[in-house]
Amino acid sequence: MKRSQYLDVLKGITALLVVLGHCIQYGSGAEFLSSEAYFTDGLFKLIYTFHMAAFMTVSGYLFYYSVKKHSVGELLKRRLTSTLIPIVFFA
Repeated sequence: MKRSQYLDVLKGITALLVVLGHCIQYGSGAEFLSSEAYFTDGLFKLIYTFHMAAFMTVSGYLFYYSVKKHSVGELLKRRLTSTLIPIVFFA
Protein backbone atom coordinates (compact mmCIF):
# COMPACT_ATOMS: atom_id res chain seq x y z
CA MET A 1 0.00 0.00 0.00
CA LYS A 2 1.34 3.41 -0.92
CA ARG A 3 1.53 5.80 2.02
CA SER A 4 -1.30 8.33 2.03
CA GLN A 5 -0.30 11.89 2.84
CA TYR A 6 -3.95 12.63 3.58
CA LEU A 7 -3.94 10.14 6.45
CA ASP A 8 -0.64 11.51 7.79
CA VAL A 9 -2.04 15.05 7.74
CA LEU A 10 -5.29 13.90 9.37
CA LYS A 11 -3.37 12.06 12.11
CA GLY A 12 -1.20 15.15 12.67
CA ILE A 13 -4.25 17.41 12.95
CA THR A 14 -5.95 15.07 15.41
CA ALA A 15 -2.75 14.86 17.48
CA LEU A 16 -2.59 18.67 17.59
CA LEU A 17 -6.23 18.79 18.68
CA VAL A 18 -5.43 16.39 21.53
CA VAL A 19 -2.59 18.67 22.65
CA LEU A 20 -4.74 21.81 22.25
CA GLY A 21 -7.55 20.28 24.31
CA HIS A 22 -5.13 19.45 27.11
CA CYS A 23 -3.57 22.92 26.91
CA ILE A 24 -6.98 24.55 27.32
CA GLN A 25 -7.76 22.33 30.29
CA TYR A 26 -4.42 22.34 32.10
CA GLY A 27 -2.54 25.32 30.71
CA SER A 28 -5.01 28.10 31.40
CA GLY A 29 -4.04 28.69 35.03
CA ALA A 30 -4.80 27.13 38.39
CA GLU A 31 -7.97 29.17 38.99
CA PHE A 32 -9.35 28.18 35.57
CA LEU A 33 -8.57 24.52 36.30
CA SER A 34 -9.86 24.48 39.89
CA SER A 35 -13.15 26.14 38.92
CA GLU A 36 -13.49 23.75 35.97
CA ALA A 37 -14.18 26.78 33.76
CA TYR A 38 -12.88 24.84 30.76
CA PHE A 39 -16.25 23.02 30.65
CA THR A 40 -17.86 26.26 29.48
CA ASP A 41 -15.20 26.97 26.83
CA GLY A 42 -16.75 26.48 23.38
CA LEU A 43 -13.52 25.42 21.69
CA PHE A 44 -12.84 22.88 24.46
CA LYS A 45 -16.34 21.41 24.01
CA LEU A 46 -15.94 21.24 20.24
CA ILE A 47 -12.55 19.54 20.39
CA TYR A 48 -13.65 17.03 23.03
CA THR A 49 -16.65 15.91 20.95
CA PHE A 50 -14.47 14.07 18.45
CA HIS A 51 -10.69 14.43 18.87
CA MET A 52 -9.84 11.17 20.64
CA ALA A 53 -12.21 9.07 18.54
CA ALA A 54 -10.75 10.52 15.33
CA PHE A 55 -7.15 10.06 16.52
CA MET A 56 -7.74 6.46 17.60
CA THR A 57 -9.58 5.61 14.36
CA VAL A 58 -6.82 6.93 12.11
CA SER A 59 -4.09 5.38 14.28
CA GLY A 60 -5.85 2.01 14.35
CA TYR A 61 -6.34 2.07 10.59
CA LEU A 62 -2.66 2.79 10.03
CA PHE A 63 -1.61 0.18 12.63
CA TYR A 64 -3.56 -2.47 10.72
CA TYR A 65 -1.25 -2.00 7.75
CA SER A 66 1.80 -2.17 10.01
CA VAL A 67 0.61 -5.53 11.33
CA LYS A 68 0.12 -6.80 7.78
CA LYS A 69 3.65 -5.71 6.81
CA HIS A 70 5.60 -6.89 9.90
CA SER A 71 5.32 -9.69 12.45
CA VAL A 72 3.70 -8.96 15.78
CA GLY A 73 6.94 -9.72 17.63
CA GLU A 74 8.89 -7.32 15.44
CA LEU A 75 6.27 -4.60 15.95
CA LEU A 76 6.25 -5.05 19.73
CA LYS A 77 10.05 -4.96 19.89
CA ARG A 78 10.18 -1.81 17.77
CA ARG A 79 7.39 -0.08 19.72
CA LEU A 80 8.90 -0.96 23.09
CA THR A 81 12.37 0.27 22.17
CA SER A 82 11.03 3.45 20.57
CA THR A 83 9.02 4.33 23.69
CA LEU A 84 10.93 2.80 26.61
CA ILE A 85 14.34 4.21 25.72
CA PRO A 86 13.11 7.85 25.70
CA ILE A 87 11.06 7.26 28.88
CA VAL A 88 14.06 5.83 30.76
CA PHE A 89 16.41 8.47 29.36
CA PHE A 90 14.22 11.45 30.21
CA ALA A 91 12.95 10.12 33.53
